[in-house]
Amino acid sequence: MSLKQYYDKRNFEKTPEPKGELQPVSNNQRFVIQRHAASRLHYDLRLEINGTLKSWAIPKGPSMNPTDKRLAVRTEDHPLEYLTFHGTIPKGNYGAGHMIIWDTGTFKVDTKETDKELSEQLEIGNIKLNFYGSKIRGRFALVRTTSKNDTEQWLLLKKKDEYAITTFYDAETLVPISTTRKKKVATQLKPGSLIQPMLASSTKDIFNDPNYIFELKWDGYRVIAHITNGKVLLQSRNGINYNTKFSKLHDELATIEHDVILDGEVVLVDSNGVSQFGELQNYPDS
Repeated sequence: MSLKQYYDKRNFEKTPEPKGELQPVSNNQRFVIQRHAASRLHYDLRLEINGTLKSWAIPKGPSMNPTDKRLAVRTEDHPLEYLTFHGTIPKGNYGAGHMIIWDTGTFKVDTKETDKELSEQLEIGNIKLNFYGSKIRGRFALVRTTSKNDTEQWLLLKKKDEYAITTFYDAETLVPISTTRKKKVATQLKPGSLIQPMLASSTKDIFNDPNYIFELKWDGYRVIAHITNGKVLLQSRNGINYNTKFSKLHDELATIEHDVILDGEVVLVDSNGVSQFGELQNYPDS
């Protein structure tokens, strides 16, 4: 448990990265996944364990599809202050390039798989986790595939659970184009692939213009419906399959005769037309 490698690789007078320091062990179990456009684009997974962030570089990014086996190369420990770091590391510095926070949240040991403490799991090279993020959720495993050394290779594996998807998954489709990628010429959408829908953004000023039409902010589930040859796939914007949860909607959409991709919000309203998100979360049991 040391930040020596982290310090040795950086000149903090030339990089905006936090210097940080070793923190006391706590019960916090936070994680961050950062998209790092360095010399080679990759994603950095960092887990809070024993006062530092244990880190892995994932070339293809994480996946919510259990059939994907993502290479994860162990890197140096980072300080906890890195949980919120984003920005540009200037050219000439280690890891030069632009970094954004792709996902963040908390994690717990997957007690269905193991009763070992995190430090012990890390030592033996077999970590079982439950992630609670906005993009990465559910059960995962991190498994070391090489001997312990300076360039340990691991695999990040998604387990089959209610959050797993069965379609193609690419973390890049969930990156905001406006801030991190160059705009591309529009391409043909493929039903079943992950699609990044337009999202509302907050502003400090009230916007009111007679040339614009406004609609209510519905409190529900954002759902993308893929309809192809009479078959329907309901997905969240992160790729979670909602066919079972919203089975009635699935069956109604199956009557559409042409192929189409629909972007919408599934809401449950009361007699006054007010959305009831709490009841929708328990649907169809409520």
